[in-house]
Amino acid sequence: MSSSRTFEGVSPEAWKCIQEASAAQYHTVFTPPPPATEGSSVSATPVGEIRMDFAYDESAQTITYTLTHKPFVIPEGQLWDGIAKAIKECGGT
Repeated sequence: MSSSRTFEGVSPEAWKCIQEASAAQYHTVFTPPPPATEGSSVSATPVGEIRMDFAYDESAQTITYTLTHKPFVIPEGQLWDGIAKAIKECGGT
């Protein structure tokens, strides 16, 4: 299972905020650690891990996430909506 989404309007400041908020709220571990622009992330949930690859393009101000693993009980749409919300909360568009 792998699906990808690209989000636009993500400034360098917003990208930093997204990484910090994800680490604080969801105990997300980024490999390599921030301020990396490419890599993978693992977030723990009560029902299992969510694993994603990410690629941030500073010049285009886009972030592409590829979902590589999620617990069956978590709807994929919920994950994408949560990322979109985090981007907006961090000043992205």
